Amino acid sequence: MKQSNRALALLLALTLSMGMMSVARAAISATCYDAVFTESGGMVMMQIFVNPNSASNVDLISIVPNKDSILESVKITGLQPIQPSGSWVEATGTLKKTAIGGKTYPEGASSGEFLNLYISGSAAPIECRQYSIKVINTPATTPNPNATPTPEDKEAKLRISPVDRYGQVVPAPAGDYGETISIRVPLKCYRSSVYDVKIAPVLSNDIEKYPFDIEAVDYMLSYPNSVAVGDIIEFQYNLRLSKKATTGVKQVDFSLS
Repeated sequence: MKQSNRALALLLALTLSMGMMSVARAAISATCYDAVFTESGGMVMMQIFVNPNSASNVDLISIVPNKDSILESVKITGLQPIQPSGSWVEATGTLKKTAIGGKTYPEGASSGEFLNLYISGSAAPIECRQYSIKVINTPATTPNPNATPTPEDKEAKLRISPVDRYGQVVPAPAGDYGETISIRVPLKCYRSSVYDVKIAPVLSNDIEKYPFDIEAVDYMLSYPNSVAVGDIIEFQYNLRLSKKATTGVKQVDFSLS
């Protein structure tokens, strides 16, 4: 996207399956991996990873914000059965009129900002708290003809998609020490068309922020063609897991311009 002056951090959950794993059955879980979702026009595009830890597929019936959430409602989009090993789910939240522009929710350590996920076969809803919402503009009740238009955030047009262009769920990458793994980064265009998209991982010497060997100077990939609203494009990286990496779920940042 030309004329872009800043990069947007994209969050990709990376599961490192290193060492012995417990065979005890884990409880069903839902997480956003501490992602920061940015409001656009009163709407919030969200990605939630749901892991049923079951032997068969389950269905996500609905997502209901807590009564103290800054979200009025949440609608599931691109719904598909949740696989036994977990699946990414896309959802669109609508802000309450009480949201204040320039703030990030939740505010403070104890907060009522969380989602209730109702899943088939589960007697109680599953809570998801690992996210925050950045509100750019205070929702307006009536348009102000004298208001100065807010410059469009070009980077907010693209978001990581839980599925590829064929509607197939993109699994979280996993691997062991020293292995080269394939990382797929599917991006979906949610607003007006964009072009000349460039992406690159944010390199770091901190093994928790970048658990791969740095083997090149420039990791930038580009998509020179136009991307229309609703289209999904995909970038792919083959990266070698560092032998110093620790076991667990990692958050890897990518810059988009």
